Amino acid sequence: MPAGRFKSSGGVSIVNAIGSGGYGGAAGISLWLEAEAREDAGVYGGESRWPGGSGPLPEPLVERIARAAARIAGRSLEGLWIEVKSEIPPGRGLKSSAALLTASLGAALDLLKASIPREVLAVEAARLSLPLRLSATGAIDDHAASVIDAPVVTMNPRFLIERQLPRAGCSYRVVIAYTSEVNPIHALEKTPFEALRRLYSAAASLALRGEWINAMTVNGLATAAVYGLDSLALRAVKLGAAAAGVTGKGPAFFSVTWRDSVDDVVGLLEDNGFSSVLVSRFRWCVDDQAA
Repeated sequence: MPAGRFKSSGGVSIVNAIGSGGYGGAAGISLWLEAEAREDAGVYGGESRWPGGSGPLPEPLVERIARAAARIAGRSLEGLWIEVKSEIPPGRGLKSSAALLTASLGAALDLLKASIPREVLAVEAARLSLPLRLSATGAIDDHAASVIDAPVVTMNPRFLIERQLPRAGCSYRVVIAYTSEVNPIHALEKTPFEALRRLYSAAASLALRGEWINAMTVNGLATAAVYGLDSLALRAVKLGAAAAGVTGKGPAFFSVTWRDSVDDVVGLLEDNGFSSVLVSRFRWCVDDQAA
C-alpha cells in the first residue's frame, strides 16, 4: 500500500506569543518526529509513540488533516491512517503538537504526491491547531520552527512568518531538562504570562532586529519566573549558557550552552531535580560536522 512520509522537529521558544500579545518566535532543535500516512477507506485514525508512552491519534484530528491535504492537493482522500514516531516529550513546551501537525499534514500531502513550500505547510498546519485546541494562539512560530531550517519570528494572530533569522548557533548545544510534570494546553493559565508582557515585548523587539539569542535569553528568563525557576536560569548563564529558562508554556527547562559548558549545565539541572536531561542542537546544524 502506498505511503507518504514527512519529518519535523521539536523546538524552543524565542518569543512567547501569549506573553507578548501577538509576536512569537521559535527555533527548531534536533528532536525529531516522523509521520507515515496511508489511505484507509472510511477510517480516520492512527497511533503515536513518544518517549515513555504511546496512544491513538484522535479521529477528528486525522479527519481534519485528511480534508486539508485533499483540499491543498485537489484530490480526494476517503480515509487516512497515520503512524507517528516522536523523540519529543509531549506537554512540556517543546512544540510536540506543532511537530505532529506539520509532519502528519506533510505525510498526507506526500501520499497524494503534492508538494508545497515549508512556509505554506507551517501556515496550513497552524490553522488546524486552533479548532483542534492544540494551541492557544495558532502557534505559527512553533509550526514554522518545526519544518524550517532557521529561527523564525512571527505574528501569530495573522499566521504570518515575519522573518527567518540568521542561522547561527552551531557552536552551541541545546540542553533540555524535564520531569514527569506536564502542562497540557487545556490547563494553560495565561495570566502569569500576560503579567510579564513588558519582558516578552522586549524579547520580540530583539528578535525582530535579528538578535534572537538575546531574545531567547529575555524570553526564557521571563517564563522561568512564571515557574519560579529564574534563579536557576541565571545560574546556568553563570556556568556558560548563552540563553536559559523555560520554553513555550513550560515546564521544560532549556539552556543554549557552549560545548565546553555542557557537562556543568547538565550537572546543575540534574542536581535541581530534573529526572530527564537531553542534549540536542539547532536543527539546521545537524550536518555541520565541524562545529
